[in-house]
Amino acid sequence: MYISKISDQVPIVDSMAKKNIFFVQLFDILSIIFSAIIAYTSYFSFEEWPIHVNYIVAIVLSVLLTIIIFPLFKVNQLYGNDLFSYIHRLFLAWLTVIAILIIIAFSLKLSAHFSRKWLFSWTFLSFLLLFGTRLILHYIIYLAAKDNFKKIVIVGAQELGQTLVQRIRSAKPYLNIDVLAFFDDNDTLKNKAVENIHVNGNILNLSRFIRENEIDEVWVTPQYIDQAYLEKILHNLRYNLVTIRFIPNIFSFHLINYSVSQFLGLPVISLTESPMTNEVNRALKAIEDKVLASLILLALSPLMLMISIGIKLSSAGPIFYRQERMGWNGKLFMMLKFRTMPIDVEKETGPVWAKMSETRATRLGHLLRRTSLDELPQLWNVLRGEMSIVGPRPERPYFVEKFKEDIPDYMQKHLVKAGITGWAQVNGWRGNTDLRKRIEHDIYYIEHWSVWFDLKIIFLTIFKILFDKNAY
Repeated sequence: MYISKISDQVPIVDSMAKKNIFFVQLFDILSIIFSAIIAYTSYFSFEEWPIHVNYIVAIVLSVLLTIIIFPLFKVNQLYGNDLFSYIHRLFLAWLTVIAILIIIAFSLKLSAHFSRKWLFSWTFLSFLLLFGTRLILHYIIYLAAKDNFKKIVIVGAQELGQTLVQRIRSAKPYLNIDVLAFFDDNDTLKNKAVENIHVNGNILNLSRFIRENEIDEVWVTPQYIDQAYLEKILHNLRYNLVTIRFIPNIFSFHLINYSVSQFLGLPVISLTESPMTNEVNRALKAIEDKVLASLILLALSPLMLMISIGIKLSSAGPIFYRQERMGWNGKLFMMLKFRTMPIDVEKETGPVWAKMSETRATRLGHLLRRTSLDELPQLWNVLRGEMSIVGPRPERPYFVEKFKEDIPDYMQKHLVKAGITGWAQVNGWRGNTDLRKRIEHDIYYIEHWSVWFDLKIIFLTIFKILFDKNAY
């Protein structure tokens, strides 16, 4: 009998899925580069070697677009039962990448520098390789799961036990686990079928059932957290060579980045944790922010200069507006914006929540708010380490105190740095929209943070600036 540590209970399926996504993306990059080289050597002589810089730029740009666009079409995950739908999505995703490249080439008047035959060949070969590598990875995972077949029994047929069965079934092909039976002393469940699995009533029969059915693992659910009952189960299974896993019922709570670790030899479950607790994540985020903020400032400095002149000429007062906001870990900082309203506009009214029918903004201010250009000075906040390019939008302390009592998990948005743009904003939850929905999207961002997720949000922000009617 082997009793697994709580640290063994880290979501195996999620980690395996993330690894699979990583390998899919890696093979996507290799497929695009390899097919581009094959297409190039097919239509150009070796005198044209090495590849012309225009083609190299196109290949690099296609790789970046693939990383951003493919998740939007949900083709980074390996296909399930609906293969034809997956092929269709993959084809559309790759065509979208090619279409954007063509639009960029025409916009910059560079289309004449590319061979149409090369483009068609590259598009076709890449799609074949993109799909072919997925077929191979899918088959490898299938073989690995087949060799790692396990038969398990779940002690406890109530809500958590049923959830485990559902997740196991949905985890295929990543896991190859067969739940042979439930064991539960609850009289209302004895000898009934739950999730099409028989419920055995007497826990004392568990040891014999394990021997007769060659069970590999026993998973114990938390309605039996009573120490005496757990000792009874362990004593009953003392002669069985099975792994026993204890599944804590922490999933009924709204957890953020929960993790399992050990401290001084003791199992520790972190119920709420910032992704920036990890030093590698924190370093990656800092590099991303500093590099992108510097590049954007450099590219948009002429526009920012024009806006500054326009503000100075259109209304009396300073160019920039400084306002106290709450950021990472609840620390306060002064956020910068281009001034869009007359000075001292809230002197008599006090803090006012912005509305769609905002009448306080100047004429230029309306335009800046509509296009979100008033947020550009926050790039300086990013360079100073007070904000990030991507993250939950910061709020004034006055409104934080007002909202934190009414909205569950509101304060959890401060587990990461506030951002100029965020997941809530690109999904339309900005301005005078449902605040609860905005917080839900902020929490989702924190739970799923990655550099690629940030790049996806930045890419979507470019389009939202042009079409979002909730900005004001």
